[in-house]
Amino acid sequence: MASPLVKRFSLALKRYLWILPVGPILGAGVGAGLSLLPVPPPRYSILGVLSYQRAGVSFSETGAAIVEQGQTLSPDILTAPDIIAPVAKEFRMDPELLLKSLRVRDPNSGDEKDKKKESGPPTLEVRFTDEKGERGEKITNSLMKLMVEKSRQLNAARVKGIIDAIRARLPQVIGELRAAERNLERYDRVEGAAILAAQNGALIESIATIGNQQRQLQLQLEGVTAQVRSLEQRLGLSVDDAYVSSALSSDPMLAQLRVQLQQVEAERLLQSQRLRPEHPQMQLLIQRQQSLETLLNRRAQEVVGGSMAGAKPLAATSRIRSSSSLDPARQQLANSLVSLKTQQETLQRQLTLSLKAERELRQEYAAVPNKQLERDRLAQQVALKKALYDRMQAKLVDSEAAEAETVSSLTIAQPAAIRSEEIAQKLSMRLTLPAGFAGGLVLSGALLLVLGMLDRRYQADSEIRSALAERDIKLLGILPELAARAPGLLPVLVEPSPQGEAYEQFRSNLRRLDSSLKVLLMSSVDVGEGKSVVAYNLAIAAARSGKRTLLIELDLRAPSAAKALRVAPDPDAVREPFHYYSSLNNCARMVPEVENLYIAPSPGPQNDCAAILESSEIRQLLLDARSRFDYVIVEATTLNNANDALLLESQTDGLILVARPGHTDKTAFTQRLDELTDEETSTIRLIGVAIDSADSPFELLEEELLLEEDAEAIDPMAAVDEWSIVRPSANSVAARSKQR
Repeated sequence: MASPLVKRFSLALKRYLWILPVGPILGAGVGAGLSLLPVPPPRYSILGVLSYQRAGVSFSETGAAIVEQGQTLSPDILTAPDIIAPVAKEFRMDPELLLKSLRVRDPNSGDEKDKKKESGPPTLEVRFTDEKGERGEKITNSLMKLMVEKSRQLNAARVKGIIDAIRARLPQVIGELRAAERNLERYDRVEGAAILAAQNGALIESIATIGNQQRQLQLQLEGVTAQVRSLEQRLGLSVDDAYVSSALSSDPMLAQLRVQLQQVEAERLLQSQRLRPEHPQMQLLIQRQQSLETLLNRRAQEVVGGSMAGAKPLAATSRIRSSSSLDPARQQLANSLVSLKTQQETLQRQLTLSLKAERELRQEYAAVPNKQLERDRLAQQVALKKALYDRMQAKLVDSEAAEAETVSSLTIAQPAAIRSEEIAQKLSMRLTLPAGFAGGLVLSGALLLVLGMLDRRYQADSEIRSALAERDIKLLGILPELAARAPGLLPVLVEPSPQGEAYEQFRSNLRRLDSSLKVLLMSSVDVGEGKSVVAYNLAIAAARSGKRTLLIELDLRAPSAAKALRVAPDPDAVREPFHYYSSLNNCARMVPEVENLYIAPSPGPQNDCAAILESSEIRQLLLDARSRFDYVIVEATTLNNANDALLLESQTDGLILVARPGHTDKTAFTQRLDELTDEETSTIRLIGVAIDSADSPFELLEEELLLEEDAEAIDPMAAVDEWSIVRPSANSVAARSKQR
């Protein structure tokens, strides 16, 4: 069997046969035309050489660097429009034609690097081709002069660009330098004294001095504390009590009131021995005593500042009298205790302030390294900005000097001169004519091959097999191409034929695949793929095997093809399709030429196909056909035209698709297969695919052999029975061999 590529080429050759002679004829014509063309005039090749000059004596580094950079000019720069246009205008030439005739290249580049280089600076070759040698020399010299000037302009532009860039950047650099200097000055003004004190040792000396002061204060504080504790023990009073007692004992008014109070108490005691407490004289003494106690309490509050406030009068009076009764010696000790307490608090406060000052000095000393680092960082920023500023100033001065020294990096090393002359030869027709014919023939073949490859349809049954194998879809049969008995009729195998064995194998494959398959739905992706031919001939094969078979045409969008079996459709069915399908007796017709075969012709074309297919009449018709016939084949509309087949599938045992090489579109076919086999979205049972009009219809597939082995292993008796039907006789085998 030919490969798919050869198959596609042969089909394209049949379809576009006219292309095959057109190519050689056109090629021969082109070859003859080339031989008749006039000989073009001679052309002169003019060569000029440009040399890269080395940097001469220069007072600036920028100038020398610019000259060195100018030695890397590309041919595109040297053939720019600003060089081509003036020369073309001067010599009245087309700029594009002049550019095509000009070639600038480095003789030491490319493959010529391996050759021996001449001593001296690098060079550029300027080649120009023209029909007039003298004019070509003038054009080449003019071009080289403009190229030299172009190099000088580029160098000047580079220097000018450097100067402009420096001047544009310089104000920003100056501002950054001034800002860095201000930051350093501000930092020195704030932290400079601390850093200087740390550097000359004054800070460490202050910390040591404060430490000595703290030790002296602690010693003094301990001595004063011991004295206070000793005096408190001797007096039996706290510092506050000693202060109150000393103040009360020193006040003369309190002493006078205390004496008067003692006199009243003494007189009251004497009078109480002879007078009752209710006696007016006793009441007068009591009132006088209370008045004195009140005055005593008030005076004590005035002296000590309210320390006795809130006490009971008697308790306050007794406390005042006891606190104000210190003798001069104890009073002196109390005053000493108060003085020592004041001294103790003073020393404690001085020690606290000394500790705080030491802590602050130590923190300041600990922060000195960070401050020093920060100052170093600011100083470094100033140094960096200053260095950048100095470099830019130096570069600016150097670039301004280079601007006055700008020269071209190119110089004319060799003026233009004619190097060669090209004289064209006339082409011979004895060579161009066969060459054009052969080229046209090859071009025609290539065009046919491309047209065959661009065809989106399957051209060989092997391509369809590959598509099915990729999707794990069963191939049910490979069927031959049949010839119709008369024009306009379907090709059906009414009479026994070796080609009918392919349909018998198709039927037996279905039987082995699933013996319960009874009602089969037959369709295709598009028209012209052979679904009607396969449905008719499969029904004939089933009827010849002894099965009572019914073929139902439910392609209501096309007329019936029952005339191929010599069965005439009912003319009234077109007007009353529901009545026509209401009973098998109304629509089923016996085929006279094939025993056990019945057909229900289509009443098409119909306008409301969906209503008919979804009607209860069609549903009941299929149920009756399932019960009354052994085999029912339902032919439906193609999938691309309508969804009729998908509506009918639920009432059948599964769908069989028909594909045909040369007619089935790859994209549409594979898309339909993917939709039908999608487990998530599709509920359609796709039994398999049959290939109609294949190249090798009688080739038994490996899948079919496996089906036969599985069937024999499951039911040996059934396998023997089926094999007796499928296996061809000796005469049929001989006929098949003769046909091949």
